[in-house]
Amino acid sequence: MTPTYTTLDASTLEAWRACDDCAAAVSQHLAKGGGGDDVLPAVVDLTWAVAAGEVDGAMVAAAVLAAGAVELLLDALWMVSLALAVSAEAEAKAKSLAALGATVAALAAADDGAPELSDLKIRLPEDVLAAAKLIPSARVFARREVMAKTRRYYTQCKYNLLREESEGYAKVVTLLNSPHPDGVAGKRKHLNSLVGYFSLDPNRVLDLVLEAAEIGAADEAADALALLDTSQASAIAQVLGFKFQTYAAGKTELGDVAPDSLYDLAATLLRAGTITLGALDPHLSPSLSDGSRAAEEASDRIRTAASKMSVVSLSATAAEAAAARAELTASVLSLQPRETNQRIGLCLALLRNAPWSLANGYMHSIAALNPVADPRVAAALVNIITPQINPYYHSVAAAASPYAAIIYNSGVGPSLAERLASASITTLDELLSESNVVQALEWLSLYLYTDVKLFAKMVRLCGAALSKGGIGDDATAQILDLISGVLLPAFSLLPANPGLAADVFGMLGHLGYTRRFEIYARWSAHAYDAHPLLTFVRAKVEFETRGVLRRLSAENTKQYGRVLGKLSHGNPLVVVETLFGQLKTYDNMIEPVVEALKYLTPLSFDVASYAIVGALADPSASRLKDDGSTVSDWLQAMAKLSGLLARKYSRLCLPALLQYIANQLKAGSPFDLLVLKELVSNMTGIEVVEEMTASQLGALAGGATLRALGSTFSSAAGDPGAQAAAQVAAAQLTERATHRLERALSTADLLVPFLILIAQQKSAIIFESGLSALKPIGALFDACHETFVQYVEFLRVNVPAGTLAKQLPPPDVGVAKYALDVATAFFLARLGSTPFATPASVVDARAAALAKRDDPKADKKTKATVAPFWSSLEVVTDEAASKTLAQRVDAATTLLPPSEAAQLSPALFAAFWSLELYDLCVPAVEYAAEKAKIEASISALTAEQAARNNRLPRSKRRNLLRYSKMLLDLKAEMRVQKDHVAYVRKVLATEASTWFASAESAAGAASLFVHRCVYPRAPFSHLDAQFCATFVEALIQLAPPGFVLARYLHALFANVKQWVFAASTNEAGRVARLLASSLALLARYKESPGVDASSAVLAVPPLDGELPPVPVASLNDATLAHNWRAFALKCHLALGHQFTALLSSPEHMAVRNALVVLTKIEDHFPVVVSSNAALLKAASAVLAKCKAQSKANPGAPRSDLELLSLRYENALKKKATSGVLFDAASYAGAANPAPVDVVASASGTSRKRGRNSDHEPDRQPSRHSRSEPAGAHRAKRQANSRTRAAAAKADPPAKADPPAKADPPAKADPPAKVDPPAKADPPAKVKTSKSKTSKSKTSNSKPASKPAPKSSKSAPKSSKPGSKSKSKAAPAKAAPSKHELELEAKRQAAMEAMREKQRALEANRKGGNGPADRGSDRGGDRGGDRGARDRDRAVRDRDRDRDRDRGGRPGGRPSDRGSDRASDRGSDRGSDRGASDRNRRLGGRLADRIGGGSGPPSRANSGSPAPRAEDAAANRKRGRDDRDRGGDRGGDRGGYRGGDRGGDRGGDRGGDRGGDRGGDRGKNRPSRPGDRNSGGPPNKRQKRR
Repeated sequence: MTPTYTTLDASTLEAWRACDDCAAAVSQHLAKGGGGDDVLPAVVDLTWAVAAGEVDGAMVAAAVLAAGAVELLLDALWMVSLALAVSAEAEAKAKSLAALGATVAALAAADDGAPELSDLKIRLPEDVLAAAKLIPSARVFARREVMAKTRRYYTQCKYNLLREESEGYAKVVTLLNSPHPDGVAGKRKHLNSLVGYFSLDPNRVLDLVLEAAEIGAADEAADALALLDTSQASAIAQVLGFKFQTYAAGKTELGDVAPDSLYDLAATLLRAGTITLGALDPHLSPSLSDGSRAAEEASDRIRTAASKMSVVSLSATAAEAAAARAELTASVLSLQPRETNQRIGLCLALLRNAPWSLANGYMHSIAALNPVADPRVAAALVNIITPQINPYYHSVAAAASPYAAIIYNSGVGPSLAERLASASITTLDELLSESNVVQALEWLSLYLYTDVKLFAKMVRLCGAALSKGGIGDDATAQILDLISGVLLPAFSLLPANPGLAADVFGMLGHLGYTRRFEIYARWSAHAYDAHPLLTFVRAKVEFETRGVLRRLSAENTKQYGRVLGKLSHGNPLVVVETLFGQLKTYDNMIEPVVEALKYLTPLSFDVASYAIVGALADPSASRLKDDGSTVSDWLQAMAKLSGLLARKYSRLCLPALLQYIANQLKAGSPFDLLVLKELVSNMTGIEVVEEMTASQLGALAGGATLRALGSTFSSAAGDPGAQAAAQVAAAQLTERATHRLERALSTADLLVPFLILIAQQKSAIIFESGLSALKPIGALFDACHETFVQYVEFLRVNVPAGTLAKQLPPPDVGVAKYALDVATAFFLARLGSTPFATPASVVDARAAALAKRDDPKADKKTKATVAPFWSSLEVVTDEAASKTLAQRVDAATTLLPPSEAAQLSPALFAAFWSLELYDLCVPAVEYAAEKAKIEASISALTAEQAARNNRLPRSKRRNLLRYSKMLLDLKAEMRVQKDHVAYVRKVLATEASTWFASAESAAGAASLFVHRCVYPRAPFSHLDAQFCATFVEALIQLAPPGFVLARYLHALFANVKQWVFAASTNEAGRVARLLASSLALLARYKESPGVDASSAVLAVPPLDGELPPVPVASLNDATLAHNWRAFALKCHLALGHQFTALLSSPEHMAVRNALVVLTKIEDHFPVVVSSNAALLKAASAVLAKCKAQSKANPGAPRSDLELLSLRYENALKKKATSGVLFDAASYAGAANPAPVDVVASASGTSRKRGRNSDHEPDRQPSRHSRSEPAGAHRAKRQANSRTRAAAAKADPPAKADPPAKADPPAKADPPAKVDPPAKADPPAKVKTSKSKTSKSKTSNSKPASKPAPKSSKSAPKSSKPGSKSKSKAAPAKAAPSKHELELEAKRQAAMEAMREKQRALEANRKGGNGPADRGSDRGGDRGGDRGARDRDRAVRDRDRDRDRDRGGRPGGRPSDRGSDRASDRGSDRGSDRGASDRNRRLGGRLADRIGGGSGPPSRANSGSPAPRAEDAAANRKRGRDDRDRGGDRGGDRGGYRGGDRGGDRGGDRGGDRGGDRGGDRGKNRPSRPGDRNSGGPPNKRQKRR
């Protein structure tokens, strides 16, 4: 082969070949490194050159010797020879080997520096050695080499294995177990001689030496270990490993468990370094892979047991299931030693006998086996830690308690001083720096629970270290790691021990709640999931906690509360998280659970605080329900739970919860305000109630005591004295909780920041909440505002105003810096200070005057001078108040734009926003009511005390003292408030003169006052809404120049539509309160203007906007009253238009707010007929739309609009029938207008709907008409009485044909919304009314003066079923006849007379005419009997529908059939059917009021002229009436009692017989004065009816 050189070239080789002696040149080449830095490439090139025959080998050998590179040459020769053996041909290989052999021979023959022959034989191949003649043959040398290796490595030198004698081994055993005079050296020499003399097996001898070291005495064992120094380490490890394998195979008498002495021997040898772990470990069993697999299987078994813990066996009894769970728990938690695991045994031996570094290293190597799970290893670790920490623990305990030294010195052992003197660890730094203690604790981890004493010591040591402070961040972090990684996991496995729980919380209590919660998070999220034992314990505690919840109730909280407390001692996280998870769904269990938690330890309550914050901060839980508009149930439950826990238990960590809420508000999440609301509500007893009575609202305008008593919402409000007792009980219940809340807020520095954050959140809800619908935004806004008001009330009661004034921002700063609205900014300013406070000098003067009055020595004249105290009072300038007022005026100037500041006075703006209702009025009625209640309580207790001989229970004596104090406080508060209000009125009287006088336009000032002051403040609260009304009344009394009440009311009412639509639901209620007060003010001055105010304030100037101009009022009373009435009418009409537009709006909130406002002001609005009708129509449209939506979605809940609109619709209908409405002309024209009777309108609507039998044939009637509210029937009855009286007067007796007369005034058109008594022209009424029976307009038709003979029959024919719908499109027909109008009026009155059946029957029976009555009764009785049989038959057959179809009509209308068949069968059947349809169940009650259309036809009914005289005509009419009554009475009674068929038959027969007999007798009977329809004057009974 041709070599490739790296350091040689052809010229160099050519020069060397030409030279005879080139050794020097070759040496120089080697010295230079072959042109490089490394000599090896040059040597390799020279060797290849020798093999190729290009260079002489002897010359290269000489040069290499000279260069000192013999080792490199040998390596090169070995490499080149191997390359030649692989790739060279035989002939070339032989030549090359010969050249290489010559080189080796020259190298070996050299005198100086030549290598040893043995080195050459070891390092060079056989072929090269044979070529150099150093060995005889390469083949023979290779065979000898194999034989030598076999002899050395595979041949054991043992002697007498089969023929050995026991004498030699006996002597060896004797030697090893007895002392030698020459010591270890002599014993070693003697042992060697025994082995040689008896040809003993060295391995057996080594085994005997190891046994002597294992089980011998201390001295002999030490000698035996010394004898092993000369033995090979590998041999010792193999023999020792063989022993372990023998025990693992179970081939010994001890079985498969190796003795501890063997492990100790191995540990001793390892500690001495005689053997290594690497040499011994392969001989141990089981293998690492098998051991780790077994450990994983054990973990899996524990996890499986955890999953089985919650499984309920349906086949086993409760006792059997409990026993199974107990057995499962014992099998899991009882740690069993793994004695057959030799690695665990060696680890245990190393912990006992080896240094910590060696034991720790070996434990790391077998960490997969979880060695600490063996109780022996855990105990060994405890034995390592305890002696080291005991001295430091004793020193800490002695410092903590002076009795510790006595306790420790009283036992056996050295005294405390001696122990401290010999301590190895005396400081915290030493404890933490001793790595073996910390590392041993980390190895123990949760298995520290095996030694409770060591656990308690470590807890106390860590607590003492944390309590000192200043220990450094590294030391703190190390302690926190020990707590979260060792102490708390071990604590979870300890049995219930409240003492240890107290120690643990004593340790954690030195940390802030942020670090504590971090530790709890690691405990919950990592510890229970990382360790199978903790997983099992968690499953066990969860199951038992759920079992307690299943059995817990309000009656057994004490019993199961103790069980919960015991469960929570070691695992508080598991218990509280399980409880809270259940309470999120079952919120009805919150109260029993809260009551049962009284047995929890402080640690458990602290963990409960963390669990509450964690549950609230859960990112996976949605704050809203699926509808996107309602707060989730779980959030409401957690808020309620937080409030109840915080009120009842002081150990809950309130600062953490409050800080979380503040952080959520900063992040823009308003939903957690619900938690703050519940906290304040439960801990302080302060509730924000939107719906308040007038007395409660008045109480809020009083002092602190009146606010607390009068605004209490409880069931004891109506009981004299009970409310005061409830207030005392509530104060006792919440007093401590209130102080705790105030202290927590102060500690967290959140008193005032919460105010700002909540106020900012109100604006953020509107623009940044992420909600799109107006309804949820409004609801969330209302909730936020309620929380704000509630929190403000809490601060007002519990924090001094001076403290708040220092922290609250001024109004202009709040608006500019904190982005607050004006109302909120001034609200906060009023909370801190007021510029209208009564000066101290005035208060002192008043107190001196009162003292002078109350002085018993003062005379009457001196006491009388106190009465006019305030009349002579002058305003005193107070520096602080003046400064505050100036600041408010400056703030007003800043907040008002320059263009508006010229119109609206900043002083008025500042005064309006700085005053409160407390400053303007004194709730004297509320003060008197509360004093009466307390005095009643005092009287009752005093009477009881007297009855008991002045011996009252202690609680009642305390209550008596409290009531007396409350009474004195109320009196003092009322006096102080009276003085304050009087002073404020004086101040306002001096300031008000400039409020409106400087305005450029009085109208512009009034408009700006409304938009900048009234509109923003009134929706803030009900108290502010009432303040706005009271402030306006104060302005009326002050009469500042330029203020006109009409301008204010015009500006207030002009934009009500926009104001209501922009409000939330609660704000709409507050707006309604102001509107109600303003409407009452308007009504007051409409009725009697100028009584209590100046004419300048009450003048009505020209107005613009929605209200048309009203002429300027002159100063005389008549013109002023006229203008005020016109102005009031315009205001009501404008409000009607605006609210009608709101109800017609497609926006849900606009309609809802309008209904809310209208419902609250229904006592004041509407008062005009047209407004009432328009609003009724709009409300009915809203209700119809809601019902259509409900019908389209049957499963959906009813809309709130449906309920609101239904209620308001009924209210409007009731108002329409109650006679409180006025038409526009009378309302604006008369000082005291008479109300309009609109009964006929409402009833006509119902009548018209009932007559449409084609569309609603089976409509079931109700007791009252649905279209009319309750009470409308009474008004209709009175109207009909007036109608009959007027008809009797208008019908002269000399007329022979009553149907030809003009219609009576009052009965022209009952459905028309007019006043019947006020109208006297019957034809005009017919023209202006609408016929409700045929729905045809008759405004253009005139009644015929002489109707045709068939006119009486034409009208009934037009009202047959089906003719009603056709009449809508038909042209106007002639006016109905008198008989038809009378018939309609009587039936309308009868429909509302259902509650007076018995009285009406008696009255008709007394006024009856004998034969007709008897005939009707006889027919009704017969019809009732027959009808009863028919009804029984129908019930048995269960075929009522078939009977109805066969009869042609529903079965509940017998009066129709009897009256129609007995009378002219075509007369007014539709009218009768409509009337009876509404009274189907009470058909007999209608007969007493219906007076026509039921008897058989007669000549008096035909409409032809009378053939006889006037008395004959009257008798004929009387007979007809008798016949009618008899038919109706018989038919109705038969139908009511008998059903379908009996009603028909009874009605027919009774009507025919009774009517015929009564008619025949009536023909021969002369008319009497007072008879109905006789033409004479009415009798007393007719007048009453």
